[in-house]
Amino acid sequence: MKPLHSGRLTSSKESRLCGVDEQLSTRENIALCARGENTLQHSLHEHLGSEWILEGPVGRATGPSPHRFLFAGITIEPDAHPDLVADVAGDICDSFAVLSGRELPGREPEDGPVWMLRSPGPVADLGRASTGVRIRTVETDEELDRWEELSFVANGGQRELPGELHPAGSQHDPRLRFLTADIDGAAVGTGLAVLNTESVTVSAVTVLPEWRGRGIGRELTVAVLETAPELPAVLSASELGLGVYKRLGFEELERFRRWSRRKPA
Repeated sequence: MKPLHSGRLTSSKESRLCGVDEQLSTRENIALCARGENTLQHSLHEHLGSEWILEGPVGRATGPSPHRFLFAGITIEPDAHPDLVADVAGDICDSFAVLSGRELPGREPEDGPVWMLRSPGPVADLGRASTGVRIRTVETDEELDRWEELSFVANGGQRELPGELHPAGSQHDPRLRFLTADIDGAAVGTGLAVLNTESVTVSAVTVLPEWRGRGIGRELTVAVLETAPELPAVLSASELGLGVYKRLGFEELERFRRWSRRKPA
Protein backbone atom coordinates (compact mmCIF):
# COMPACT_ATOMS: atom_id res chain seq x y z
CA MET A 1 0.00 0.00 0.00
CA LYS A 2 1.54 3.38 0.90
CA PRO A 3 5.30 3.09 1.48
CA LEU A 4 6.43 3.26 5.10
CA HIS A 5 9.15 5.70 6.15
CA SER A 6 10.99 5.73 9.47
CA GLY A 7 11.59 9.10 11.08
CA ARG A 8 10.57 12.52 9.76
CA LEU A 9 11.72 13.88 6.40
CA THR A 10 13.86 16.93 7.05
CA SER A 11 15.24 18.00 3.66
CA SER A 12 14.09 18.67 0.11
CA LYS A 13 16.30 15.79 -1.05
CA GLU A 14 14.52 13.43 1.33
CA SER A 15 11.17 14.76 0.10
CA ARG A 16 12.14 14.02 -3.48
CA LEU A 17 13.22 10.52 -2.48
CA CYS A 18 9.86 10.04 -0.77
CA GLY A 19 8.12 10.91 -4.03
CA VAL A 20 10.22 8.38 -5.92
CA ASP A 21 9.44 5.71 -3.32
CA GLU A 22 5.71 6.44 -3.64
CA GLN A 23 5.91 6.11 -7.42
CA LEU A 24 7.77 2.81 -7.11
CA SER A 25 5.26 1.55 -4.57
CA THR A 26 2.33 2.46 -6.82
CA ARG A 27 3.91 0.65 -9.77
CA GLU A 28 4.58 -2.43 -7.65
CA ASN A 29 1.02 -2.43 -6.37
CA ILE A 30 -0.40 -2.05 -9.87
CA ALA A 31 1.84 -4.92 -10.98
CA LEU A 32 0.28 -7.06 -8.23
CA CYS A 33 -3.18 -6.14 -9.52
CA ALA A 34 -2.11 -6.93 -13.08
CA ARG A 35 -0.78 -10.35 -12.10
CA GLY A 36 -4.11 -11.11 -10.45
CA GLU A 37 -5.94 -10.09 -13.63
CA ASN A 38 -3.52 -12.23 -15.61
CA THR A 39 -4.51 -15.24 -13.48
CA LEU A 40 -8.17 -14.55 -14.23
CA GLN A 41 -7.59 -14.16 -17.96
CA HIS A 42 -5.42 -17.29 -18.09
CA SER A 43 -8.07 -19.41 -16.36
CA LEU A 44 -10.99 -18.14 -18.45
CA HIS A 45 -9.12 -18.52 -21.73
CA GLU A 46 -8.08 -22.02 -20.74
CA HIS A 47 -11.66 -23.09 -19.99
CA LEU A 48 -12.77 -21.75 -23.36
CA GLY A 49 -10.07 -23.71 -25.20
CA SER A 50 -7.79 -20.73 -25.87
CA GLU A 51 -4.07 -20.87 -25.12
CA TRP A 52 -2.76 -18.13 -22.83
CA ILE A 53 0.96 -17.69 -22.29
CA LEU A 54 3.20 -15.61 -20.06
CA GLU A 55 5.78 -13.92 -22.26
CA GLY A 56 8.14 -11.99 -20.03
CA PRO A 57 6.38 -8.82 -18.84
CA VAL A 58 3.06 -9.59 -20.58
CA GLY A 59 0.36 -12.23 -20.63
CA ARG A 60 -1.33 -12.92 -23.95
CA ALA A 61 -3.50 -15.23 -25.98
CA THR A 62 -1.83 -17.04 -28.86
CA GLY A 63 -5.02 -16.78 -30.94
CA PRO A 64 -8.19 -14.68 -31.04
CA SER A 65 -9.84 -13.77 -27.76
CA PRO A 66 -12.64 -16.33 -27.25
CA HIS A 67 -15.11 -13.84 -25.74
CA ARG A 68 -15.91 -10.14 -26.10
CA PHE A 69 -15.46 -9.57 -22.36
CA LEU A 70 -11.92 -10.99 -22.25
CA PHE A 71 -8.58 -9.39 -23.00
CA ALA A 72 -6.22 -10.84 -25.56
CA GLY A 73 -3.18 -9.32 -23.89
CA ILE A 74 -2.17 -7.64 -20.63
CA THR A 75 0.94 -5.80 -19.49
CA ILE A 76 2.12 -6.95 -16.07
CA GLU A 77 5.25 -4.81 -15.80
CA PRO A 78 5.47 -1.06 -16.48
CA ASP A 79 8.36 -1.39 -18.95
CA ALA A 80 6.69 -4.04 -21.12
CA HIS A 81 7.53 -3.41 -24.78
CA PRO A 82 4.37 -2.62 -26.79
CA ASP A 83 5.42 -4.99 -29.57
CA LEU A 84 4.74 -7.90 -27.21
CA VAL A 85 1.00 -7.17 -27.28
CA ALA A 86 0.48 -4.99 -30.36
CA ASP A 87 -0.42 -7.95 -32.59
CA VAL A 88 -2.91 -9.72 -30.29
CA ALA A 89 -6.33 -10.53 -31.78
CA GLY A 90 -8.46 -8.71 -29.24
CA ASP A 91 -8.40 -5.98 -26.61
CA ILE A 92 -5.30 -5.06 -24.60
CA CYS A 93 -5.20 -4.24 -20.89
CA ASP A 94 -2.58 -1.52 -20.55
CA SER A 95 -2.26 -1.98 -16.80
CA PHE A 96 -0.07 1.07 -16.18
CA ALA A 97 -1.75 3.33 -18.80
CA VAL A 98 1.60 4.12 -20.41
CA LEU A 99 1.18 2.88 -23.99
CA SER A 100 0.38 5.24 -26.86
CA GLY A 101 -1.50 5.19 -30.13
CA ARG A 102 1.80 5.46 -31.98
CA GLU A 103 2.93 2.23 -30.33
CA LEU A 104 -0.42 0.51 -30.91
CA PRO A 105 -1.48 1.60 -34.42
CA GLY A 106 -5.04 0.89 -35.40
CA ARG A 107 -6.28 0.87 -31.80
CA GLU A 108 -8.30 3.30 -29.71
CA PRO A 109 -7.87 3.83 -25.94
CA GLU A 110 -10.57 3.87 -23.32
CA ASP A 111 -10.10 4.55 -19.62
CA GLY A 112 -10.79 1.43 -17.62
CA PRO A 113 -11.81 0.90 -14.00
CA VAL A 114 -9.58 1.83 -11.04
CA TRP A 115 -7.09 -0.68 -9.65
CA MET A 116 -7.56 -1.07 -5.90
CA LEU A 117 -5.58 -2.90 -3.22
CA ARG A 118 -6.29 -4.07 0.32
CA SER A 119 -3.59 -5.24 2.72
CA PRO A 120 -3.78 -8.77 4.15
CA GLY A 121 -5.66 -9.11 7.36
CA PRO A 122 -8.66 -10.56 9.16
CA VAL A 123 -12.07 -9.81 7.73
CA ALA A 124 -14.20 -10.95 10.67
CA ASP A 125 -14.10 -7.43 12.15
CA LEU A 126 -15.66 -6.02 8.98
CA GLY A 127 -19.00 -7.29 10.24
CA ARG A 128 -22.13 -8.09 8.27
CA ALA A 129 -24.09 -5.28 6.68
CA SER A 130 -27.09 -7.16 5.39
CA THR A 131 -29.36 -9.58 7.24
CA GLY A 132 -31.04 -12.50 5.60
CA VAL A 133 -28.31 -12.97 2.99
CA ARG A 134 -26.81 -16.41 2.51
CA ILE A 135 -23.54 -16.71 0.58
CA ARG A 136 -22.88 -20.13 -0.89
CA THR A 137 -20.18 -21.65 -3.07
CA VAL A 138 -21.12 -22.92 -6.53
CA GLU A 139 -20.49 -26.66 -6.70
CA THR A 140 -22.45 -28.15 -9.59
CA ASP A 141 -22.69 -27.45 -13.32
CA GLU A 142 -26.34 -26.46 -12.87
CA GLU A 143 -25.42 -23.95 -10.17
CA LEU A 144 -22.65 -22.54 -12.36
CA ASP A 145 -25.10 -22.12 -15.24
CA ARG A 146 -27.46 -20.12 -12.99
CA TRP A 147 -24.51 -18.11 -11.65
CA GLU A 148 -23.40 -17.12 -15.15
CA GLU A 149 -26.90 -16.15 -16.26
CA LEU A 150 -27.43 -14.07 -13.11
CA SER A 151 -24.09 -12.31 -13.58
CA PHE A 152 -25.00 -11.26 -17.13
CA VAL A 153 -28.50 -10.06 -16.15
CA ALA A 154 -27.27 -8.12 -13.11
CA ASN A 155 -24.81 -6.31 -15.38
CA GLY A 156 -27.63 -5.25 -17.67
CA GLY A 157 -27.03 -7.77 -20.44
CA GLN A 158 -27.99 -11.17 -21.72
CA ARG A 159 -25.71 -14.06 -22.52
CA GLU A 160 -25.86 -15.48 -26.01
CA LEU A 161 -25.23 -19.10 -25.04
CA PRO A 162 -25.11 -21.08 -21.77
CA GLY A 163 -21.50 -21.49 -20.66
CA GLU A 164 -20.22 -18.89 -23.11
CA LEU A 165 -17.86 -17.40 -20.51
CA HIS A 166 -17.84 -20.00 -17.72
CA PRO A 167 -18.39 -23.46 -19.24
CA ALA A 168 -19.40 -26.45 -17.16
CA GLY A 169 -16.60 -27.67 -14.90
CA SER A 170 -15.04 -24.22 -14.39
CA GLN A 171 -16.15 -24.37 -10.74
CA HIS A 172 -13.60 -27.13 -10.13
CA ASP A 173 -10.64 -24.92 -11.07
CA PRO A 174 -8.68 -24.31 -7.82
CA ARG A 175 -7.93 -20.77 -9.01
CA LEU A 176 -11.63 -19.87 -9.05
CA ARG A 177 -14.29 -19.72 -6.34
CA PHE A 178 -17.78 -18.85 -7.60
CA LEU A 179 -20.12 -17.38 -4.97
CA THR A 180 -23.86 -16.70 -5.03
CA ALA A 181 -25.89 -14.48 -2.70
CA ASP A 182 -29.34 -15.87 -1.85
CA ILE A 183 -32.26 -14.24 -0.06
CA ASP A 184 -35.14 -16.54 0.89
CA GLY A 185 -33.86 -19.09 -1.61
CA ALA A 186 -33.68 -16.65 -4.54
CA ALA A 187 -30.30 -15.87 -6.11
CA VAL A 188 -29.76 -12.09 -6.18
CA GLY A 189 -26.01 -11.57 -6.65
CA THR A 190 -22.70 -13.09 -7.66
CA GLY A 191 -19.04 -12.89 -6.71
CA LEU A 192 -15.84 -14.56 -7.88
CA ALA A 193 -12.58 -15.11 -6.00
CA VAL A 194 -9.51 -15.53 -8.22
CA LEU A 195 -6.59 -17.05 -6.32
CA ASN A 196 -2.88 -17.25 -6.96
CA THR A 197 0.09 -17.55 -4.60
CA GLU A 198 0.37 -13.82 -3.92
CA SER A 199 -3.16 -12.33 -3.98
CA VAL A 200 -6.89 -12.87 -4.18
CA THR A 201 -8.67 -10.94 -6.90
CA VAL A 202 -12.23 -9.79 -6.24
CA SER A 203 -14.20 -10.18 -9.46
CA ALA A 204 -17.73 -10.41 -10.88
CA VAL A 205 -19.43 -8.79 -7.86
CA THR A 206 -22.91 -8.09 -9.23
CA VAL A 207 -26.32 -7.58 -7.66
CA LEU A 208 -29.69 -7.44 -9.38
CA PRO A 209 -30.83 -3.79 -9.63
CA GLU A 210 -33.93 -4.31 -7.48
CA TRP A 211 -31.77 -5.67 -4.65
CA ARG A 212 -29.07 -2.98 -4.63
CA GLY A 213 -28.52 -0.66 -1.70
CA ARG A 214 -28.99 -3.43 0.88
CA GLY A 215 -25.34 -4.34 1.48
CA ILE A 216 -25.39 -7.47 -0.66
CA GLY A 217 -22.40 -6.42 -2.76
CA ARG A 218 -20.51 -5.80 0.47
CA GLU A 219 -21.43 -9.27 1.73
CA LEU A 220 -20.17 -10.84 -1.47
CA THR A 221 -16.90 -8.89 -1.32
CA VAL A 222 -16.31 -9.93 2.30
CA ALA A 223 -16.97 -13.54 1.32
CA VAL A 224 -14.33 -13.29 -1.41
CA LEU A 225 -11.85 -11.81 1.08
CA GLU A 226 -12.55 -14.68 3.45
CA THR A 227 -11.25 -17.18 0.88
CA ALA A 228 -7.66 -15.99 1.56
CA PRO A 229 -7.43 -13.38 4.35
CA GLU A 230 -3.67 -13.96 4.60
CA LEU A 231 -3.16 -12.51 1.11
CA PRO A 232 -3.52 -8.97 -0.21
CA ALA A 233 -6.74 -8.45 -2.15
CA VAL A 234 -6.88 -6.67 -5.50
CA LEU A 235 -9.63 -5.61 -7.88
CA SER A 236 -10.63 -3.20 -10.62
CA ALA A 237 -13.53 -1.03 -9.45
CA SER A 238 -16.36 0.60 -11.34
CA GLU A 239 -17.70 3.93 -10.10
CA LEU A 240 -20.64 2.07 -8.59
CA GLY A 241 -18.41 -0.01 -6.33
CA LEU A 242 -15.76 2.50 -5.29
CA GLY A 243 -17.43 3.56 -2.06
CA VAL A 244 -18.12 -0.01 -0.94
CA TYR A 245 -14.54 -1.08 -1.53
CA LYS A 246 -13.05 1.94 0.24
CA ARG A 247 -15.16 1.22 3.31
CA LEU A 248 -13.76 -2.32 3.29
CA GLY A 249 -10.19 -1.04 3.42
CA PHE A 250 -9.25 -0.92 -0.26
CA GLU A 251 -7.11 1.96 -1.49
CA GLU A 252 -7.32 3.52 -4.93
CA LEU A 253 -4.30 3.22 -7.21
CA GLU A 254 -4.72 4.28 -10.84
CA ARG A 255 -6.91 3.45 -13.81
CA PHE A 256 -5.76 1.03 -16.45
CA ARG A 257 -6.38 1.69 -20.14
CA ARG A 258 -8.17 -0.62 -22.55
CA TRP A 259 -7.05 -0.61 -26.18
CA SER A 260 -9.51 -1.88 -28.80
CA ARG A 261 -9.25 -2.21 -32.57
CA ARG A 262 -10.41 0.97 -34.29
CA LYS A 263 -13.75 0.43 -35.95
CA PRO A 264 -13.87 1.22 -39.68
CA ALA A 265 -15.51 4.52 -40.56
